[in-house]
Amino acid sequence: MSTIAPMQVSVLRLGNHGGNKRVWIVNKNLKSVFVPGEKISVHYNTNEKQIRIKPAKSIFEGNHTVSSRTNGTPIIDLKNRSVGSVFGKDVEKIEVLYFKKEIVIKVAKTEYFKQKRAQKKGLNTFELFCGGGTLSHFFKQAGFQVKGGLELNEDYLALFHKNNPSEEIFSINANIEDIHTSYFPKDIDVVLSGIPCTTFSGSNVKLKKALKAKREGLPYDEDEIRKADSGEALTFYVLMAIKAMNPRTVVVEEVVEYSESSASIMLRLVLEHMGYSITETVGSGKHTKRKRWCLVANMGKEVSLSGLHVNDGKSIEDFLEVPVEEREWKHKDDFPRSRLNESIGIRSCTPTDTMTNTFTTHGTRGTEPILQHPSNPDLYSEFTNREIANIHGLDNTFELDGRKTIDRQVVGQGVTDMFAEVASRILNVYSQNEINCEIAV
Repeated sequence: MSTIAPMQVSVLRLGNHGGNKRVWIVNKNLKSVFVPGEKISVHYNTNEKQIRIKPAKSIFEGNHTVSSRTNGTPIIDLKNRSVGSVFGKDVEKIEVLYFKKEIVIKVAKTEYFKQKRAQKKGLNTFELFCGGGTLSHFFKQAGFQVKGGLELNEDYLALFHKNNPSEEIFSINANIEDIHTSYFPKDIDVVLSGIPCTTFSGSNVKLKKALKAKREGLPYDEDEIRKADSGEALTFYVLMAIKAMNPRTVVVEEVVEYSESSASIMLRLVLEHMGYSITETVGSGKHTKRKRWCLVANMGKEVSLSGLHVNDGKSIEDFLEVPVEEREWKHKDDFPRSRLNESIGIRSCTPTDTMTNTFTTHGTRGTEPILQHPSNPDLYSEFTNREIANIHGLDNTFELDGRKTIDRQVVGQGVTDMFAEVASRILNVYSQNEINCEIAV
C-alpha cells in the first residue's frame, strides 16, 4: 500500500449476498481512481485483513471489471468467499482508502477497537479522579490489578501511590481536560470513574438557588452556573479517556442527582453506541446511608446490579478502633454542632446500630454523624478517621495519610463498600463468559 495519505476515506457497512460477504462501492470519487469498464486486479490478504485493488497491467491479468450506473458513476462490487475470509463473520464496517490508482479496503478502526475491547481478558484497572484510591481499593480486594489513576490533588495522589506501591503504577497529576488522550495507558481492562460531584450534589444550595432564579428569569449567580457547566463538561473528557483506553468494562460512581443530568444522558448514549451493555442502580453502603448512583458498562453480557446490599451482621461497634469503654465521652453541650442544629438535634448513632448518616469531608459540619453513649444519651464521642474508613468498608489494608484533614477529605469523598459487590459481580460475568482471567491474590 502507498505510504502517502489517501485522497479520501469512506466508511461503509459490509453487506451480504448469497451467503457471502459483500463490498459494494458506488462513489463519484471512484472516477479519480478508476473508470467504468477498466480491468482491475483485486488482491485478498487474509493475514493483514485487507483488500487491495489496482489497475490490471494487462487485459489478461485483471480479475474484475469496474462497472457503472447509467449516469456514469463507477461501481466496484465484490461478493465472494474471499471477502468473508479476509474480514471474518463479525465485522460490520469497513474503511475504503482512495489513493491515486489504488484502493485499500480494511476493517474500520472503530470496528477494530470494538472487537479488541470485547476480547480483552485481563483485570487491569485505571481510575479517573482517583483521590486516595478508595474505589480502586475495592476492586483490588476483589482480585483486580490497579495499574494507575488520574488525580489533580498531589496529596490525594500520594496516598493513592501509598496504597498501590508497585513500580508499575502509572499516574497522571493534572486536570483531565489538560491531558492529551495519548497519555492514557492502553493495557486497561476496567476504567473506574468518580466524576467530581460538587456540581451535581443535592447539598449544593448555591447552585440550586442560581438555577431556580435563572429558570424564573430573575438575577442569578453566573459563577455558580459556569461551575455547573464546567462540571457537565467533565463527562465529555471522561468519554474521551474511555475511548483512548478502550476498556472492556466501565464503572461510574456518582451522586444520585448526576443520574438525571444531561451529562449522564450523553454518557449512556455514547457508551451504548460504542457497543457496551449498560446497567445502573442507586445503592448505599452496608453501614452508611450515603447513596450513590452506579453505572456499569460491559462489552457483552450485562452485569446485574440488583440486590447489592448484603447484610454482614455487623454493627457500628465492630468498626471502632477505640472500644466503647475506653473512649472519651463528652456532654452534648460541649459540641458546637448541638447549638448549630437545635432544630434537628445531633445526628447520631449508638454502637449497636447498624447504620450511620452520611459522612462528608468536613469533620466540623453540624450534620456530621457522631457516636452516642449506649446508656447515657447526653454523652457523645467523635468518630476517628480510621473508624469512618472502617465503616465505609475500607479495612486496615487501606492506609491513611496520617494528616487529619487529608484523611477526612479522602474518606469523606470515598465510595462505600457497595462497590466491593460491584467488583465481584463483574468478575462473575467474566468467569461466566469463560474468560481466562488470572486473579491476583
